[in-house]
Amino acid sequence: MLDDFLDDMEQGGYLLSVNKDGSNLVVTDASGNQFIGSTMTDPNGNVLSLTSSWTTGCPTSCTHTYSYADPTLVAPMTETLTESSGLTTQDVHAWTDAAGNPQAFTITYSHYTQKTNFGCSTLVDVGPTTVAYPSSITTPEGNYTITYEPTGSAYPGDVTGRIAKVVFPSGAKIEYSYTGGSNGISCPYSLVPLLTRKLTDANGNVSSWKYDTTAVTNATVVTDPSGNDTVHTFSPGCCSNRTNY
Repeated sequence: MLDDFLDDMEQGGYLLSVNKDGSNLVVTDASGNQFIGSTMTDPNGNVLSLTSSWTTGCPTSCTHTYSYADPTLVAPMTETLTESSGLTTQDVHAWTDAAGNPQAFTITYSHYTQKTNFGCSTLVDVGPTTVAYPSSITTPEGNYTITYEPTGSAYPGDVTGRIAKVVFPSGAKIEYSYTGGSNGISCPYSLVPLLTRKLTDANGNVSSWKYDTTAVTNATVVTDPSGNDTVHTFSPGCCSNRTNY
């Protein structure tokens, strides 16, 4: 079993070294970065480190603080993760930029009841279960919002977990719809039969792309806004090819 693990490490470009007594574990990636505990050392000798702390109040309400530091930073980047009853509510990444200005990314999570209703004998439906999914991301450029596909009228208020819409700070948005098969899934293959991606820019112009996994065997046909088709064929266990029409 250990041999299999080491083979997988090597296939992924990683090397692992450890003393016979299990101490001094070092993982080296393909770029020469070395990982020891919570530190990373690059080939030039620069060290990145991570420290963490947990506040009291767990498990009802927790705040975890992580600090990421490297030799060039006067103030390290911090991550503050807040949880409530075991579910994430907010994740804030804050740092000071090269001009000395404070910057932050704030990911806000909403709690949903996740339930799928595909009804496939070969696919186990999810839920109902309570989950935390990102619902907004506040960045220095503005706010992004994310909504999720509703399960359907039989389960009002529930979501499948698939993304339905992302709204950008400019007002542009991307919408996704999942159609065909059994409530948007192909039971034999656990694939979306037809995925439609619609982009509406900040001026209200609409462009749509369609991804059809049913038209050609072992292939996805992508139709762009101009009606051009690109067929991506897949050979199991091998490779993929692309043909434009």
